[in-house]
Amino acid sequence: MNQKQLIEIWNNLSEVEISKEGKLHFSNSGGAFSWKKRYFILKSNLLAIFQDKSHAKESNAKEIIVLHSSILIGYSNSISYYKKKVFQITRTDQSILYLCSDSQKENEDWVHTLRNARKKK
Repeated sequence: MNQKQLIEIWNNLSEVEISKEGKLHFSNSGGAFSWKKRYFILKSNLLAIFQDKSHAKESNAKEIIVLHSSILIGYSNSISYYKKKVFQITRTDQSILYLCSDSQKENEDWVHTLRNARKKK
């Protein structure tokens, strides 16, 4: 499924309850200067990435990731963000999205919630 189709599906999920949402630091490379802050919303097994919360209200997602059993979610052993432990989503094409919240407890909650979302269809 391409991003355009995923965005259309996302826009039809207005009645689906949000499992988790919030601001996260993210990077596609884990490099020191590649981190950006974005707003993430998880509904069912779809994780949407927005520029900020106002773009989320407009359903203007930058990207949507379908979480399924072949997506790996765990902690990075090699990447950190300002000495904070980072978690990662490894996609089926082996590209990695590194993520970090402002607290370790929040990171743990995101990992737990994302892993549970993989089980949903």
